[in-house]
Amino acid sequence: MPVIEQRRKAERLRNLWNNYMSVPLCVEQMMTWLDSFEPDVIIYAIKQTARKRALMQGNMTLEATLAYASATMLHETERKLQREGVEA
Repeated sequence: MPVIEQRRKAERLRNLWNNYMSVPLCVEQMMTWLDSFEPDVIIYAIKQTARKRALMQGNMTLEATLAYASATMLHETERKLQREGVEA
């Protein structure tokens, strides 16, 4: 994916993150995730992370929030591959 297109997608994902979370992230974090994950997986992880933060009443550090989001992306990618009949 060209860098300009990746940056546009990263900006949209960052805006989504910032709408769901009280802790803003930089575009570079989204670009890093886009290097490894599909946008739909990132969107799913953002929503699941926001749900987890709400359940924890916002008592998650930034590091824990990022770790949870990244782990969710990994697990969702594995589930997608299994549903498609492809081994990771």
